[in-house]
Amino acid sequence: MRRAFVVAAFAAALAAPGSVSAQAFQFGPMAGVSIANLSGDDTEEFDSRTGFFAGAQVVWQNPGALFGLETGAIYTQKGASFEDVEGEGAFELNYIEVPVLLRVAPPMGASSFTPAFGLGATVGFEIGCSATGEGGGVEVDVDCEEAELDTKSVDFGLTATAGVDFPVGNMSLAPF
Repeated sequence: MRRAFVVAAFAAALAAPGSVSAQAFQFGPMAGVSIANLSGDDTEEFDSRTGFFAGAQVVWQNPGALFGLETGAIYTQKGASFEDVEGEGAFELNYIEVPVLLRVAPPMGASSFTPAFGLGATVGFEIGCSATGEGGGVEVDVDCEEAELDTKSVDFGLTATAGVDFPVGNMSLAPF
């Protein structure tokens, strides 16, 4: 992760013209769809879980520059689901994630809309975990600790984003 941050910072510094005082910091909300799955031993039967993410982002990108950096704090739903002849169920994990992304937002000239893409690393801190299931007329909803499931309290991953920046008053809104 440290290597990805250093590469992203170096690329943004090279692509950002102007002095330090000309840096543009943008703050704003972000929200979208999260698609996640579990990995490891005995996870090949699981399907991905579709959830949502929402949080706040900070973007550093000089006006007119192609590259920038993005970070923030994001609530993210992860996990997996399964279904077989005996029943169905899901593992629902919730994290607060802090991404560090290289941001590419090509200037579009006179257009007020700017496409934006991000790629980088993220570290997530587990804030909740539950296991639910239904089969044979029995329903189960337990905390992962009660079910003695081994989960990661800190999760490292890769993140890719795509969206469009557009002005809202004196701010720029970037829904990802």
